[in-house]
Amino acid sequence: MKPGEQIPFDHVKNFRELGGYAAADGRHVKYGLLFRGPALCGLSESDKKAINDLHIKTVLDFRSKNESDHNPEYVPDSASYFRKCASIDRYGHEIDYSPGTIEKLTHKFITLFRLIRGMITNDVYNAMPFHNKAFQMMFDLLERQQVPMFFHCAAGKDRTGVAAILILLALGVDRKTALDDYELTNVYYADNIEAVLRRHKLLTAISKTAKYRYSAGAGVQRGVADSMLDLIYERYHTFEAYLKAEYGIDKVRLEHLRDLYLE
Repeated sequence: MKPGEQIPFDHVKNFRELGGYAAADGRHVKYGLLFRGPALCGLSESDKKAINDLHIKTVLDFRSKNESDHNPEYVPDSASYFRKCASIDRYGHEIDYSPGTIEKLTHKFITLFRLIRGMITNDVYNAMPFHNKAFQMMFDLLERQQVPMFFHCAAGKDRTGVAAILILLALGVDRKTALDDYELTNVYYADNIEAVLRRHKLLTAISKTAKYRYSAGAGVQRGVADSMLDLIYERYHTFEAYLKAEYGIDKVRLEHLRDLYLE
């Protein structure tokens, strides 16, 4: 498969892997080890068989407890399941960041679009890379070779997208490529995005902010992720310094991580 190509299922969109991308030292990310996507809910029997055939060893769920309790997912028999919410507010409370919840908030607070746009998107993204126990668990599992790993949130786009960016950059994939992979969500969720915009056709026609918010709720906005990376580099200057400070991954451990996942 081409890097970033969607793996086809009956009832799952945006399920793909990180394999194939050009990375550090002229190497490429290994195929078959790092999978990203949405929660595995409402699967067909064919979908379950296809998931089982990937021989997943670890499922890492970035959703809140409320999200996972209301939408339990299929976990293959081969896998150990871990849940650690990747979206936490300043008080340590888990944030339900599923697409449906974002759209409801946007619609409810229609006169406060700019506040919601900042609160829901920018602030959540800017907080995610720092002191995040979910991503600390993710890198710990990777260093302990608990792969193949499937990491996901509700739709496999925001929390999952940030996690994928961090993994790719750690493996030496360049920033543009990591962001390109992140933005592929809009390709695989194009129908969902169009459906949301159609439901709010009048509002999105008269308000650019509304169109932005609804588009971001159903898909992703590259600029938000790009700004998040700017903040990482502003605080730490290099991604290597960020990895050491946030995850304890020094130069030796980083080289080992790359040896595990690059070829």
